[in-house]
Amino acid sequence: MPRRILRGLIPSYQIVYCRSLADLSRCAGAIGRFLLRSGILLCVVDAREPIGGLFGWYRANSGLKYFRGPRPPSLGDLSFTELVMFGP
Repeated sequence: MPRRILRGLIPSYQIVYCRSLADLSRCAGAIGRFLLRSGILLCVVDAREPIGGLFGWYRANSGLKYFRGPRPPSLGDLSFTELVMFGP
């Protein structure tokens, strides 16, 4: 999902769905090369702690996640959250 970060100055993408963060870590190189060809340098990922194998910054307590239903979505699955339904 396209996004802008750092006060709307830098274009980036938000990872909306991945089966597991280990899969994302394994495929990060290919995803990064694809995004780089599109002119995108940064990607935002939902996480509770720094993800092993990924280079970047971890910011605790940023981005509240609102969802519908009794169970919170798993990490990396933002399919039915407010971010996807209504946009950033």
